[in-house]
Amino acid sequence: MKTLISLTKKPNKTFKILIYKRVNWANIITLFSFNGIIIIYYLAKLEGLISLENKKTTVISILSIITLGVFYGILSNLLVGYFIKITGKLFKTKNNLIQIYKAISWSNLPFTILIFVLILKLLIEKLIATDISEVTKSFYSILLFTISLIELLCISFQLILLFVGIKIAQKLSSFKTALNIMAAIIIYYSIFICHKTLPSLDIFIRFIKYRFF
Repeated sequence: MKTLISLTKKPNKTFKILIYKRVNWANIITLFSFNGIIIIYYLAKLEGLISLENKKTTVISILSIITLGVFYGILSNLLVGYFIKITGKLFKTKNNLIQIYKAISWSNLPFTILIFVLILKLLIEKLIATDISEVTKSFYSILLFTISLIELLCISFQLILLFVGIKIAQKLSSFKTALNIMAAIIIYYSIFICHKTLPSLDIFIRFIKYRFF
């Protein structure tokens, strides 16, 4: 929490400290995992794969999101970081891969808050689906709207931190930093989305149901 507050108040100064600190792979992998869990959650939500009908389906949904999210977060962040290094050569950057990974991982710090916010959101949505009064539903709906604003704030802050972190790690101008990040993301999605080599959440959820339930 202290680091998050510091990134909020003085992002440039804080990133300069964090990037040049001794590498902590456990911390990097954990923050990569949080990123993956958030992304998989929204993909599952978009595809209607989150079921809160009963305890069994709720456990399956959460277990699937966490497991696949950790795998996806580590893989995607490692690859995007590598692609940032590769495309960074076009701009004659410093191109230290470890520092790039540090910048990406610390930019995911707002997601530590967002995960708890999303858990609260799931619980509220489950309550709304039950037989409760209209007044209570209205209250929960207002609460969900507030949570949505917090979600937007966390995601926006994460993107800002990613930009600032990569800019400092690569020692680039703002324009070249944006190009560096976008080029890496385009390469990543071109390979892993267009060619459909990423694991299917739907298939994974069905496997969990079959294997453990």
